[in-house]
Amino acid sequence: MASEMYMKKWAMDYEGKSRRIMLDPIFAMRVITNKDPFEHLAKKHGQPLRDITASQICVIFVPVLDDDHWWCAAFELKEKPIWFMDTMYPNPEEKHKSILKNMIPAIDTMLNVHDPQWELGTMGSWGRQLVELMNNTDNHSCGVLMLGWIKSSAARIVSRYGMENIVVARKALLMEDFLSEFNEAKDEALSAIT
Repeated sequence: MASEMYMKKWAMDYEGKSRRIMLDPIFAMRVITNKDPFEHLAKKHGQPLRDITASQICVIFVPVLDDDHWWCAAFELKEKPIWFMDTMYPNPEEKHKSILKNMIPAIDTMLNVHDPQWELGTMGSWGRQLVELMNNTDNHSCGVLMLGWIKSSAARIVSRYGMENIVVARKALLMEDFLSEFNEAKDEALSAIT
């Protein structure tokens, strides 16, 4: 799972600093189906928030796959904007409002379930920010662009993002993740191709 692998790397890179959290895309899928109470989603998908307080979190990345299209919402807990990264739609907040009307309170509830000091109900009033995408002429690489942006935004949210050559970037991202010391399947995959 990319989310687990990235969070392990971030835990090492930012040891002693605020946490960077990336939820599994299954969380967003459950939000989209709207069948689970927020408290259930918080307990089932909020494992990365266990044993930490909201004040220890820098950002929560929520990758979303909806209708074969990847986009991301990022909740920056210190400055309190919600960031939207979408390669296809110029106004992702409007395009995805039916998902966001459940996602925002679901994240809010998740924070409160794992940290009762978190003031429930405030996240809906946070500011909204849109990631400006540069050099994006490829509507078939949304997943690569989204993962690249998430990785680039771990230190600090990147407000302008682009990849010069998507083919080279895709290969680089694949190799970086494939060879990562945090890729639990690396040895099996290497033995399968050698």
